[in-house]
Amino acid sequence: MYNFQDNRLRPDLASYLLDYEYMENVPFFANTPDGTHCVQASFRIILKYFLPEHDFSYEQLDAMSQKQPGKGTWWPALLLKLSKLGIEVIDIEPFDYERFYKEGEAYVRSFYPEGVAKYHLKSTNLNDIKSLIPEFLQKVDIQSRPAKTDDIERLLNDGWLVAAALNSRTLNDRPGFSGHVVVVYKADKHSGQLWLHDPGLPPHQNLLVTRQKFEEAFYYAGQGNAAIVGLKQAAN
Repeated sequence: MYNFQDNRLRPDLASYLLDYEYMENVPFFANTPDGTHCVQASFRIILKYFLPEHDFSYEQLDAMSQKQPGKGTWWPALLLKLSKLGIEVIDIEPFDYERFYKEGEAYVRSFYPEGVAKYHLKSTNLNDIKSLIPEFLQKVDIQSRPAKTDDIERLLNDGWLVAAALNSRTLNDRPGFSGHVVVVYKADKHSGQLWLHDPGLPPHQNLLVTRQKFEEAFYYAGQGNAAIVGLKQAAN
């Protein structure tokens, strides 16, 4: 176990879309036109990086993640599949899957602010993946605590790629909430900058943001609710 403690590009970030040579090592895939495949696009990026001989289609990723038409995706089903493909997975998030399995929607409403809870219950596949939770808890390395930006930096330094859940509207200086996932592939702890592949919509490849702006979007429901997944190729 590994242990340690519908978007619009903002004008002020336009100059930060950089094209460094080393960034070419992390491929990029955009969201689909309906804007509901940010999870699948993010994990497609990560899978292509660690398993370059494979090309996972969105149809395959939809099946692997138990995606429902027109809805956002929770990642437990996908993480279970990836753990069987030679990908090491660590899930750091405070959401208590065991309590959700036992208490259902009442737990979700007690955990999230009202608007966020409504989004997850009505506009994602959370209820659809409930039956997988016992296997998920058994087979995936889960650290049941809030994720921190420092966790992202440590994972990146050790060769992991990181999928981070955040509010895309906050990231793009827009009001309201829209659940979203991006891939973080580089962090500079000295400057406080992070490099993202944001599947969109619209897609932002090699997006450089300040730590302050990232954390505003990352801690959208408070610092106690942040979630990330770290992935790397498992050692033989």
